[in-house]
Amino acid sequence: MPSGVLEDVVHRTDTNRVVAEGLSRADAVEAIRRASGRPARGKGRGARRPTTRVFRRAVGCTVTVENVRGLDPAMIRADLAEAMARLDAEAGEQAA
Repeated sequence: MPSGVLEDVVHRTDTNRVVAEGLSRADAVEAIRRASGRPARGKGRGARRPTTRVFRRAVGCTVTVENVRGLDPAMIRADLAEAMARLDAEAGEQAA
């Protein structure tokens, strides 16, 4: 039996059961979900990485690192190291 025909038969069977048993919408959804054999899943995308990280000191500057695609510790370390290298280069230019 082709897949579409089988799904149609299952759909009619489920519909008939909902009507015959007088199930509420929530009960009908749960019964159909159990019959399908697939686990219920939300529409969530999963855990998202933070896009902004702020480092504050009690006295002094605040450093903010941002990336639209999300941040992880290795990326933050690399970006801060690059910023430190730039600062060191600027300090070297000013001293000369």
